[in-house]
Amino acid sequence: MSNADRVSLAYRTESSFNEASTGGDLKTLRFVSETLGGNKRHARSADIRADRNVAGIVQTDEDAGGELRIELYPRGYDDFLAAALQSTWSSQTTVISTSTSVSYTHATRTFTLCSGSWSAAPAAGAIIRIAGFAAGNAVLNGFYEVESSTTTTIVVKQGTDTASGNVSAGDSVTILNLAAVANGTTQPSFFFEKAWLDLSNNFERISGSTANTLSLEVSRDGDAKVTGAIGFIAAIAATATATGGDGANTAAGTLEAYSGGGRDNVKLLEYEADLGFRSFSFSIDNGLRARKNVGQAAAASMGAGKCTVSGSVRIYNSATAKAIVDRWKAGTKTPLMLVMTDAAGNTDVVSIPYVTMDTAERPTQGENQDVFLTVNWMASIDPTLGYTIKWARYSA
Repeated sequence: MSNADRVSLAYRTESSFNEASTGGDLKTLRFVSETLGGNKRHARSADIRADRNVAGIVQTDEDAGGELRIELYPRGYDDFLAAALQSTWSSQTTVISTSTSVSYTHATRTFTLCSGSWSAAPAAGAIIRIAGFAAGNAVLNGFYEVESSTTTTIVVKQGTDTASGNVSAGDSVTILNLAAVANGTTQPSFFFEKAWLDLSNNFERISGSTANTLSLEVSRDGDAKVTGAIGFIAAIAATATATGGDGANTAAGTLEAYSGGGRDNVKLLEYEADLGFRSFSFSIDNGLRARKNVGQAAAASMGAGKCTVSGSVRIYNSATAKAIVDRWKAGTKTPLMLVMTDAAGNTDVVSIPYVTMDTAERPTQGENQDVFLTVNWMASIDPTLGYTIKWARYSA
């Protein structure tokens, strides 16, 4: 018999859809649960028999796939995040390195280089990390989305209050343009291998696995860990008596999962405000469909639909909640940015720049409890930035 705590799951990116799955390095995955495997469908014969028996049962379809449930931790699932957005990661670049010539103007949310020019000015929509402001100005350190830039200025979407409002140059400041991925049209596929290590030579291979859905949630109603699920549609699954890798899998990462409890390290930004929230969730659906030919069990390829993004946020009823309801009634589009940071400073940032609030409700559900505003929202392409969702990463 097999124990769940002896199951190993590993993967690699395929060079072509449903490629021959032998040899090569596999990367071990951390996971909470999984349902990856094969599926078959059958139908009874419609033949009429005078003895009332079923004439036969035939296989009518075969496919594979399933869901991988995770606790999100830095760099653990970057391949799948890019796959769910159907794009590839850009490289991190340096905007300015250790300069004492950076000032900040609060009224216009503008960082200015008072001498020289940026090494590489970030484009609108870029996610940047600013570090090095000291003492009372340290509140300026953090992650921002760029609204616009020139060779010497950067205007950010999120403003930050400081004791003095404006900040003069003098601190040694570094600005990085983070590696990021925005939703696109590049569709990779993966080979998964599941191994029961307490059984002898017992494997299952799932090939042509393509990311169809991605969901993420953080809530103080539970243990506050950032959890998620990645759904795959695959070409075919098969059992095996030997590994499809080289036998020396790359180990999974060891960093802690992001958590919204106990430390001030998960933030949701809406317009210029750090939006205190009770729970936040979103999902991506790529509308994949398996393309199948007569006489072939495995899918020949995967077709993709629209990238649809939706979610919900729940906050305590307050003056902030009232302002959000006013924007909902006015039909005002709103940007959302989720910033997740671990104790070491590793960070993931999710930017959804063009959100339509669908419903906004503040029900009174009974005595001895708080009143919450729950907003269900949908996202569409930002007409200026040209994407619906962007994910950025920083490794400390």
